[in-house]
Amino acid sequence: MGTQTGLTICNLRARMVNVPMKRPVQTSAGEIRAALLVLIDLQTEEGITGRAYVRSYSTFALEPLKQLVENLGAALAGDALAPLEIDRKLQAMFRLLGPQGLTGIAASGIDMAAWDALARAHGLPLVELLGGVKKRIPAYGSLRSMHPESVSEEVRELAQMGFDTYKVKIGRGDVGADLEIIRVVRGLIGQEAKLAVDYNQSLS
Repeated sequence: MGTQTGLTICNLRARMVNVPMKRPVQTSAGEIRAALLVLIDLQTEEGITGRAYVRSYSTFALEPLKQLVENLGAALAGDALAPLEIDRKLQAMFRLLGPQGLTGIAASGIDMAAWDALARAHGLPLVELLGGVKKRIPAYGSLRSMHPESVSEEVRELAQMGFDTYKVKIGRGDVGADLEIIRVVRGLIGQEAKLAVDYNQSLS
């Protein structure tokens, strides 16, 4: 499969959005009340636009992330729409900094937008462009609350949506509280459903 289409990148636009959540997400690091996103439009001279978005992990990083995406996009202007070559160029630019943190987030967003543009240019879903086929994949319902008294309604809503696998967030520094929320959720979903836990990077 070729990854070039004869298309040329001419512009990359990034926009910041702050999307309030109807139901905040509780994690070991605190409560998330909004999705802080950078929307990316990668445009080609031939009129194809690839789109992607990335998420900032805090309000103070949102504007720097947007600026980083735009700066990287400017460095790609005039290059061929060839995602593998774009990735090599970005990785070379980050050789000293490494792929972690904002650099990795920004590069990932550009990578996704490039593949989206390539798929649009071919008129194919990306999975088919990459040689695969569309198929169903397992999904789980993620509980937003870490408190036993709040999860009953969430479990009911997720069950009505057809989920048979659930994930609960733990890691508040109190093992007893973690075990309690696990016991409560298990009691609500029954023994047949699958249950996963997410420490949200709180383990030492």
